[in-house]
Amino acid sequence: MSSDKREVWAKAATDEFNSMRDDFKVFTIEDRSTVPAGATIVTSKFVWKTKRNALGEVTGHKARLVAQGNRQRDGIDFNETFAPVARFSSIRSLLALAAAYETFTTTVRRG
Repeated sequence: MSSDKREVWAKAATDEFNSMRDDFKVFTIEDRSTVPAGATIVTSKFVWKTKRNALGEVTGHKARLVAQGNRQRDGIDFNETFAPVARFSSIRSLLALAAAYETFTTTVRRG
């Protein structure tokens, strides 16, 4: 990292990494020797974003840790896919219930 904002970006990356590991439990760190023979390790990378306000002034720096699933091959690295996406009918039902009970805001807590 050769940016003049090296420390800021390093903190953003550390915060994202720790959040994904500790708060969301997205992954665990394993020793390479424990990976089964023939298993594919999905690599990851950071995506960097400078956050700005309506005036274009820098308000923060965000790092996102993303898995490089595009490097996997169908039938070799995986056999089926799944995306946890809500169906539109489920969202419509939720909105109908909110309207029926005149609910305008609610709090959804993480597990």
